[in-house]
Formats: sequence, structure tokens, C-alpha cells
Amino acid sequence: MKYISKILAASLMLVLAFSACKKIDVKESAAELPVYEPGISPVLSSSASTVTPALADSNNTVITFTWTDPKHATDISNTKFILMIDSAGKNFAAVNNTKTVNGVLTTALTARELNAYLLNLGFKIGVSQTIDVILISSYKNNNDRYYSNTLSIKVTPYSDPSILVSQNSSVVVTLPNAALPSNLFWWTPTFTGYTGVISYTLQYDSAGKNFVAPFDIPVGTSILSKGLTQGEMNTSALNSGIPGGNTGKVEYRLKAVLTNGTTVYSNVVNVTITSYVPILRVYLPGGYQGSTGNGNDWDPGTAPELIRDLRSAVFNKMYYTYIYLPAGRVQDHDRQKLGSKLRRKRRKPICRWR
Repeated sequence: MKYISKILAASLMLVLAFSACKKIDVKESAAELPVYEPGISPVLSSSASTVTPALADSNNTVITFTWTDPKHATDISNTKFILMIDSAGKNFAAVNNTKTVNGVLTTALTARELNAYLLNLGFKIGVSQTIDVILISSYKNNNDRYYSNTLSIKVTPYSDPSILVSQNSSVVVTLPNAALPSNLFWWTPTFTGYTGVISYTLQYDSAGKNFVAPFDIPVGTSILSKGLTQGEMNTSALNSGIPGGNTGKVEYRLKAVLTNGTTVYSNVVNVTITSYVPILRVYLPGGYQGSTGNGNDWDPGTAPELIRDLRSAVFNKMYYTYIYLPAGRVQDHDRQKLGSKLRRKRRKPICRWR
């Protein structure tokens, strides 16, 4: 039995040895593998060499790019194309402006898309400059990349400001409700598609003054709305020359400033405001402050506040105080100086000295 087992084992080893020594036809094996031909560089062309769009063109196509088939060893649907845009002569060293398309041999840019790319490059509004455009073709996994020729195109960015909207066209504000919401302003982004920082400021002025000397309400960056309380709307009215208790129009607009200093303004909206008389505060600066623990002499910021007479007949017109004045601290010239400062408050306060 053992003898038979040994014979069988030896026979099996011989079969394996002959199988391992079977000759492989290298040419036949290589012929079975697929052969991929290398691609070629695409040829890029554009529909225009100069583009000067206007605001009215924002949503319209202003330039179209086409290119030849790079003939990658795959269906065109599996081919990726990256359009790169940079300032002329920069050699695409640090490009953030790209547009990617798949499986087609063309792409188009609207005026707003192109404008955003130009502003991202730091171009100034209304100034003609030149950009370089190149195309990269590859498989979808970015393998087998080929670069096209470079196109130079003259372009001019245009102003694309926000559109400002007011929640209300008229408001009535009152002193008891000064802290309550009164009006909301909101707006579209300035330069849609721009990726840089934009600082927004809400401005207002008297109607018809054309914002010669506007008042500013800071908003911040990446914020597209601003709510104002009744007290803040009242301040807008008073600063715009509408006396308390009267009705008048105030104009508002949005100021947007880009990182490169470019500044644009939105449309103007009018709000009719019925204002109220606010509580005015009056302070008593003088040569006595330092010696009485009321800050520094003649410093209004640290001076004690006068008491308001709240009777309706003299509201915001009469003020008084009780204060200790050391002997010799108030001289004639101090009285004259004090009177001058109080007169600048446009009130006639009564000071009762003790």
C-alpha cells in the first residue's frame, strides 16, 4: 500500500513539473492587453478678443470658449476640462479663477460670471486690462493632462451694485417704543460671484441732498440685512433735519467697499418718518471738576449731568442741578466759558447753585 502511494505522489509531481514548464507565448499575451493611444493638446479659441460688458448684460452670455477634442482613450463623456483665467503674464502661478466642465467642447460666461473673475484678480471698475485664458484636459481622475494654447483677451469690469429694499415706505416712531423694531433693510450681494471680502455700510441723508454729507450706519461683512429700532429711525429723521414731532422723507442707500478699495453704491430708497422729540442730555463741565471728583476740569465727557425738568411745557428746554462748588473755583471767566458751552446745546438751562 505504501508503495502504491509513493508511485501516485511521484506521478503527481511529474504532472506539475511539466505544467510549470509550459512555454508562454509573450507576443500572444501582449496582444490580448488593450492599447491606449496618448491624447493630444486641445486647441482653444474664443468668440471675442475684447469684452466690455454693461450692467444690463449681467445675465447674458458675453464670451464663448470652444476647443478641439484632445482624443483621450475614452469616450468624450469621461473627459474633464478646466478653463483657467489669470492676469496677463502671471503664467497661472496662483490661479483661483477656474471653471470646470465635463464631456463637452465648449463653455460660455455671462457678464456677471466674467466680472466676478476679474474682481477676484483685483481689477478696477471701468479700467481695461488683459487676461490670459488656458484650458486643461484630462480624465476625470486628472490623469493624462494636456494644456491648450493661451488666449489673451482685453476686458473691462463694470459696476454691479446691490439692490436695496426697505420693508416699509413710511414709519411712525414714538419715545416709549424707542427700543422696538421699526424697519428692516435688505439687499442683494454686491458683485455676485465675487469671493473677496465686501464691507457694507447703510447710509442716509435728507431727501434731495444727493448724499453730499451722508450719515453712516455700519453693517459689517457678508451681511445682507440691517434692522433699525424706532429710536434709530428717529435719529435718522433728526439728523436729516426733520424736527421732533414732524414728518419728512429720509433717503437710504448701501455703500459696498471691496478689499482693493473699489466702492459702489446701491439704488436709493425713501422712507417717510414721523419723528418724536427725544430726551436731550445736558452736562455741566467746569473748573470745579478736578477738585470735586467729577473727572478733569472742563471735560464734558466726565462732567455731571444736569437734571431734566420733565414738565411738558419745558421738556427738553429746562435743566437744573445741585452741586457743591469750592470757594474760588468758579471765576468770572469760568462763568463765561460755562455759559458758552451751555449755549451750544441750544437750550437755556437754569442752574441753581447751593
